[in-house]
Amino acid sequence: MLSQMLSLIGRLPPSRQLSTSILLPTYTSLLKALRSSESPNHPHHVFPDSSLPSLLKVRPTTDKELLTCKGFGKIRTQKYGSRIYDIFNTSSTPTLADGDPLLTPQLTTPQAPLKKKRTKRKKPKIPSPPLPPLSPSQEKAFKIATSTSSNTFISGSAGTGKSILISHLLRHYTPKKCSVTSTTALSAKIINGTTLHSHFKYRVVNNHHMWGVGKLKVKDVIIIDEVSMLTVEAFEAIYRLAKEKNSKVKFIVLGDFFQLPPVDSGWVFMSEVWKEAEFELLELEKSVRHEGDPQWSEVLERFRIGNISNSDIDLLNSRLIENNLSTYPSCFPPLQLFPTNSLVSSFNDLALDKINKPSKTYPTYSLPLQTPSQGVTLKPGAKVVLTYNISQSRGLVNGTTGVVEELKSNSVLVKFEHGRDTIKYTDVGKENKIPLELAYARTIHGSQGSTLSSVEVDLNGVFDYGQIYVALSRVRNLKGLWVRKRLPRLEESPQWWNMVCPSVVEFYGLHNKNVREDTEVDKETRATLFLDVPEYYEDSDNKYIEI
Repeated sequence: MLSQMLSLIGRLPPSRQLSTSILLPTYTSLLKALRSSESPNHPHHVFPDSSLPSLLKVRPTTDKELLTCKGFGKIRTQKYGSRIYDIFNTSSTPTLADGDPLLTPQLTTPQAPLKKKRTKRKKPKIPSPPLPPLSPSQEKAFKIATSTSSNTFISGSAGTGKSILISHLLRHYTPKKCSVTSTTALSAKIINGTTLHSHFKYRVVNNHHMWGVGKLKVKDVIIIDEVSMLTVEAFEAIYRLAKEKNSKVKFIVLGDFFQLPPVDSGWVFMSEVWKEAEFELLELEKSVRHEGDPQWSEVLERFRIGNISNSDIDLLNSRLIENNLSTYPSCFPPLQLFPTNSLVSSFNDLALDKINKPSKTYPTYSLPLQTPSQGVTLKPGAKVVLTYNISQSRGLVNGTTGVVEELKSNSVLVKFEHGRDTIKYTDVGKENKIPLELAYARTIHGSQGSTLSSVEVDLNGVFDYGQIYVALSRVRNLKGLWVRKRLPRLEESPQWWNMVCPSVVEFYGLHNKNVREDTEVDKETRATLFLDVPEYYEDSDNKYIEI
């Protein structure tokens, strides 16, 4: 076989000679053929594979050269040397025709396979959906906010489109440079942002309130929605922390100080840090939420600034349930808004009693963890609301509502707006409490930031500035409002209608000359200016009335 191969090689014309580097695989094939021709000896007894690299490198044509190759001594050289020299002899250099099978690489030394470069598939760019157009006042605020490096406070009454403006601001700055946050989980969900507590890594460590626990990257622009509900202490901590991480950070905050104040804290605009930040005030004028009912929009603005008349009160009293029994949805009553948690709890219990199905009581989550809780009783078909954030990506945030479908030993299957989810709890930490409450009624504080198609309000026992205005402004038009109890006229209870904080009046004073400045009334006094908190029962027509 070897002689035939060499004979073939010798007949090739010189023009078909190939470079030595290309012929290395051929030399290897010839050397292996030589080994195989020495039958009955095993090929490796002629010379091992480990000798091939040195043979290919030296290409011996004499005994002296062959003795330098690995695995070759005098005996092996005498036996096979002449035949090896014939392979490497320059006078018979292998030159093969194109396509000769000997050109197929057969290198004995292993070579690592070439790694294929992974090319990242470019995701097709999906055009962003068009945003709702901006109103003239929104457009003005947008241009000013984006054209200056100074901090900006964008204010406006309920429904003036602050959420729409935030969408345009985020589209302008891009998510890489801008963080969108809110003081409440419900508002954060609406604007596709995160809560301030989550974004700035708020933790309670050894009874100390701490911000920035862990790694925190501060972007160039921070947007804060519902800033009116932010405490002074939290605002100062967030502002100084952000400035420490990024000295050029710009704050754009939105809110309405005529709405509800923060719990047990002063307004943030009274903080020294607010003054240090030098926020530029921009006001949105036209209400987007109430544009379908201009008269209702004007009435709400008067309630907002405290400049109401008896005709405005009479308009609200025209929406009394007892005066509208023919149109009141008795089978599916609207969401109830109450000023206090106790009234909310009482109404929710009554609503649950109407469901004729087996019930189960679960321990409920409360803050702080040491706070005793009686638990929540649920039934299939009951309306519920989440009480803390579980997963923002899945839409399971504080304030998300749903309907109970199934009760299990340590979980509840709930159908939310986006789909079904199982809410579980275990035996340790806050997870040993079920994060659900009945959702037939809600406090006025809990409704801020939401838009409702219809609502029934009970203003008996209001105790805080902005409560009346927030309760009334949740609906788009007057037809969506139901009033549970007759409201007193101005001469009947002038102090009760003192609903605007003088400090807020002073803050907006330069921008609104029509605000009526009254003396401040403490919360305890305001809560008693109306009648005593009523109790409720069901009458024969399945309507909730007072006694």
